[in-house]
Amino acid sequence: MLLMLDFDGVLHPLEPADELAYWKQLLFGPSFPRFGHLPALAGLLAEFPHVRLVVSSAWQETHSLDELRGLLGSLGPRVVAVTGGLGPTRYAAIAAWLSRTRYAGEWLAVDDDDRGWPDAERHRLVYCDPEAGLDAATLAELRRRLVLLAGRR
Repeated sequence: MLLMLDFDGVLHPLEPADELAYWKQLLFGPSFPRFGHLPALAGLLAEFPHVRLVVSSAWQETHSLDELRGLLGSLGPRVVAVTGGLGPTRYAAIAAWLSRTRYAGEWLAVDDDDRGWPDAERHRLVYCDPEAGLDAATLAELRRRLVLLAGRR
C-alpha cells in the first residue's frame, strides 16, 4: 500500500495567513517546528509496516530523493518514489504518477490541497487543515482509513 505524502500543511502548518502572525513568526520564530508532526506520523505508521511512501510535496523540486528520505528520519527508508512533477493540481500529479508506474494497488494521500480531486477519488484523500497540519483528529482519520484498507488485503 502507498501513502502519497505532502509536507507543507501536513507535517507542519503552512506559514501564517494573517499579517500579525507572520510578523510574530518572523520576529520570534515559528511556534511549531518544521516537520513537527513527523514523530506522530512515524508512530502511526509503525502499526502499518507494509505502507510505503511516495513524496507528493513541492519539496521534490528542490531536494533529491535521498535528501527527502533524510528529512523524514525513520520514515526515510519507506520512501519509494516522488511523483515527479507537480502538474496543475496535486491530484493530477498523483494520477499521472500512478498511470506512469501502472500502480494498481491500494493508496491514500494525506494533503492540505484538495483542489481537483474527483468525487470518485475523494475516499483516497485524508485532508489536513493547512494551518493545523496533521493534528490529532486528522491523524485519527488517517489511522481509520489505513485500518480499513489493511482489512481488505
